[in-house]
Amino acid sequence: MPQTHPQRRIRFPSLLLLISLALLLGVYYLISQTLGAYLSQAITETTQAGNATLTRVFVNDLYPRLAADLGLSGNPRQMKQQLSAEELARVDQAVRKFMFGTDILKIKLFNLDGVTLYSSEPAQVGEKKADYPGFRAASRGRAASEISFRDEFSAFEGKLFRRDLVSSYIPIRAADDSIIGVTEIYTDRTGMMGLANELGLRLKAQLIPLLAVILFLLAAIVWRFSYQLTRLRVERLERDDD
Repeated sequence: MPQTHPQRRIRFPSLLLLISLALLLGVYYLISQTLGAYLSQAITETTQAGNATLTRVFVNDLYPRLAADLGLSGNPRQMKQQLSAEELARVDQAVRKFMFGTDILKIKLFNLDGVTLYSSEPAQVGEKKADYPGFRAASRGRAASEISFRDEFSAFEGKLFRRDLVSSYIPIRAADDSIIGVTEIYTDRTGMMGLANELGLRLKAQLIPLLAVILFLLAAIVWRFSYQLTRLRVERLERDDD
């Protein structure tokens, strides 16, 4: 008589499911991090482009009237290292008028030695930024920007709190395209970062059920495969006993 084999209980491959769950969680984390970094980079790059355009407008429209006061030059012997109180006052008045109504919070103007000839925050006048990577890049003709969060910040209008800022170092070029100085511009991007964070949360919320569906389908496929494999083994054992 053929030997009968009791039907084995189908064991669900839990280890494979746990590995799949870990991989999907890793995908979720990677997408979340990449999305946040991409949005921040997009905001930074668009702001840098705007700041570069603003600097060009400043050079074309305002700088000719301030050239004698600022004394920016590519020649070390001709560049100023410090402005008088009267020169600072004229530059400050012109800059504030030029920036009125924009989202620019602070401006600094440097000579090519990295000396802060002008800052909308007077206490920073005279500081040297020659060793800062952003200044070095701009003094060689390449703009550089970064985005950061500040709990407190001194702007044109006074103290501001909890702001997302993009700071850009932009080369100042003369009419012959030679670099004669560097400007540092701080732009308020709190609103844009808020919208970006909200968008990121929405996309993450949509991603969770999508990954859950993928995990469910994967579990169903694995279970079905395990069931078929077990059934085939039982049938093979029965044939061998015949």
